[in-house]
Order: sequence, then structure tokens, then C-alpha cells
Amino acid sequence: MPDAAPSPARRAWRRFLLNRPATLAAFTLALVLLATLVGPVLSPHDPNAGSDSPFAPPNARYWFGTDIHGRDLLTRTLVGTRISLLVGLTGAAVSVLIGVAWGLVAAYAGGRPDAFMMRCVDILYALPNIIFVMLVIVLTEGTLIGWIQQHAPGLAPSVRLLLLFACLGAVSWLNMARIVRGQVLSLRHRPFILASRILGARPLHILTRHLLPNVTGVVIVYATLTVPSVILYESFLSFLGLGIRPPDASLGTLIEDGARQLNPLLVRWWLLIFPAGLLATLLLALHHLGDGLRDALDPRAES
Repeated sequence: MPDAAPSPARRAWRRFLLNRPATLAAFTLALVLLATLVGPVLSPHDPNAGSDSPFAPPNARYWFGTDIHGRDLLTRTLVGTRISLLVGLTGAAVSVLIGVAWGLVAAYAGGRPDAFMMRCVDILYALPNIIFVMLVIVLTEGTLIGWIQQHAPGLAPSVRLLLLFACLGAVSWLNMARIVRGQVLSLRHRPFILASRILGARPLHILTRHLLPNVTGVVIVYATLTVPSVILYESFLSFLGLGIRPPDASLGTLIEDGARQLNPLLVRWWLLIFPAGLLATLLLALHHLGDGLRDALDPRAES
């Protein structure tokens, strides 16, 4: 008997493996993720504990050197990368949940509900996202966070981090909603959708069982590309002092600390090069991974 044709998932996996930049990006991300999970645990240096070696250049004891307080930069960079990835993944997850639900409902409902929902998206598009996030963080810092610091100071860092997650996810779903809406508009009049309606399927059943699986590939690809944008948002906010607060570290705060030490007389290059280089590596790998997933999940691609 002839061999059965490979499944769509197997063909997509084969196309992904043949894409060398994408496989290299996936391998790089796996190494970085493993280092951020295992490295701080195995490190002999406490990321927040100082030493008597401030501004030590890279050496056998401190591979990435130390900062102004003598803290090991390698351990702090790994911990900061973990936090930045957590912010990026959580923000992308919030973006997917809101954007997919909004786009599915708008496209399937059609008519006035669709027009109203998409006008809301257009209005939000007109607002500068980063300024909106900064405004929300500044306002809540003086009200909600201030109240928590007075009554439960131990919860303030966690609440601030959750607020950052929510704000970054809340401004990243607009593109997702438009992309999902466009995909659903091209599917809602297909024969299998019409047949489901004739058979009496409920709208929720059609949305979850027929439309959502057909847009999953696009959602996965765009979610991969959303992670680096959220990480950039977080790094920018932390650079301005509105994101992760000391003594905790993210790539944004580490880059901000390194930028402070740049001067014409004494250049402590390791404080900026290592965090910025790791951030650039992460963003480049995530973009290549997203491109590779887009090509692999394209049903029109040749097997």
C-alpha cells in the first residue's frame, strides 16, 4: 500500500525545520530561556547583593562585570531577561484574548455591531499607546499603589507588575482584532459555515468550533510577533522609571543603568553592551521565529 500523505501539521513542521533562520531563532530562544531559568539558581552571586568590587570589568569571577553597587551583572541580566520575557508573554496573552474575541464577534455579527466595534478600534488607534500606558501608570501610582503601600506594602510590587501586564496587553490587541476580523470575514460565508447555520448550530458553537480553529495559525504567528513589541514597551517604560522598580531588574532598567555610566572620561561599556546585546538578540530571534511560523503555517506553501 502507498504511504499515507503527511498531515498538515507534519508538513508545517517540515517546512519550519527547513527554514534555517527560524530554527536558529528557536534554538537561541530555548538557550536563553534555559539560562534565565537555571542560571540565577546556579549562580553563586545574589542578584541584589552588593560587593566590595564596584564597576569591576568582566573577569573570571564576574563574567559580565559588576555595577555601581558591586552586583554581578550576569546574574542580574539573566533575572532581568526572565522578567522581560514574562512581561512580553503575559502582554501577548492578554492581547490574544482580547483581540481574538473582539475580532471574532465583530466579524461574525456584521452590520451595525461590527461597525461600532471597529470604530472603537479606530478611536483607540488614534491615541498614542505609550502615552496612554504612561498616563495610567502615573495616575494609579498616586492612588491605587499609594493606598496599597500604606495598608499592605508587601503587595505593592506585585500589584505594580500586574498593572504593567494589564496596561501593555490592553494597548497591544488592536492589530490582533483587525487581523482576526479580516480572516473571519473571508470565512463567514464559506459553505461549511452556512451548513452549520442551516443545521441549527448556535453562534458560540460556530465561533469556537469552526471559525476559531481556522484562524489559529494567524493568531499564533502574530502573537509571536507581539511579544517583542511588548518587551520593547516594557524596556522603554523601565528606562523612564515607570516600569520595573529597583532593586528588581529588567533589561530596560539595566540598559538605563548602563546609559547613566556613559561619559567621555570613563566608559564602563559592559554595563550597557551586555543587557542591550541580549535584548537585541531576543527581539531578532522572536522576529525570525514569527516569520518562520508564518511561512510554515501558510497552507499555500509547498510541502
